[in-house]
Amino acid sequence: MPRLYDSVRWRKLRDLVKREEPLCRMCLAAGRIVPSQVIDHIEPHHGNHKLFFNRENLQSLCKSCHDSRKRLIENKGHSAACDVNGFPLDEGHPWREEVKKE
Repeated sequence: MPRLYDSVRWRKLRDLVKREEPLCRMCLAAGRIVPSQVIDHIEPHHGNHKLFFNRENLQSLCKSCHDSRKRLIENKGHSAACDVNGFPLDEGHPWREEVKKE
C-alpha cells in the first residue's frame, strides 16, 4: 500500500483543513483557544482511501488532545473532556446516560 501520509493529495487536504480550522476543535468545545497542530481522522481509516481523504472525517487538534483525549475516545468509546463547569462534553459519556435515566 502506498504511504498515504506522504502523498501530495494528503498534504493539500491537510493544509486546507489547517486553514479552515486553525484552532483545536476539542479545546474550543471546552471553551479554550489553542492552536491546532495535528490533522486527525475522526473515524480511523485503517487504510481505507475513501475515509482517509474525506474532508468530513478530518478535524484539527492540538497535540495534547490528539495524544490523550482522542486516544481515550478510541479506547473507551467516549471523551472525558469537561466544560468549564465540569460537565462532560461528550454526549456518549456514561454520566450523561445516568442523567437521562433520572
